[in-house]
Amino acid sequence: MSTVLSVQHGQFTLEDLQDAQSTCTISVTANLLRYDSGGEFYHVSYSYVYGPGALARQLAPRSPGNTPLHLEIVCANTMTMAMVDHLLMSDEDLAKVSGHICPGDYKVGIMRALALLWD
Repeated sequence: MSTVLSVQHGQFTLEDLQDAQSTCTISVTANLLRYDSGGEFYHVSYSYVYGPGALARQLAPRSPGNTPLHLEIVCANTMTMAMVDHLLMSDEDLAKVSGHICPGDYKVGIMRALALLWD
C-alpha cells in the first residue's frame, strides 16, 4: 500500500529547429508516494502530443531501448527532488538557472537521467 503525498504537473514543448511545425508537447505528472515500508518514491509519467510536422515523433525523449519514455519510478531523495523540481519549472525560470542550454533540452536531459535511476 502507498499514500500519495503530492501530485505535481508540468508541460513543455520541444520544436525542431528545421521545421517549426514539428513539435512535441510533453506533459509531466510527478506523484510522490510513501509506501508502508516508509520509503518515498516518485512516479513520474509522461504523455506526448505531436504537431503535424514530419519530424514531430522523433522529438520525444527516448529510453535506451529507443522507445518514448512513459513512466519512471525513482527513490525520492534530495537529488531526485531537485531533478523533479527543475523538470516541472517554467521554461522562463529554468532559463535563469540552467546555464547556456535551452530549457527544453535541459528537461530532456533530466528525463533521461531519471530513466537511468529507476527503482
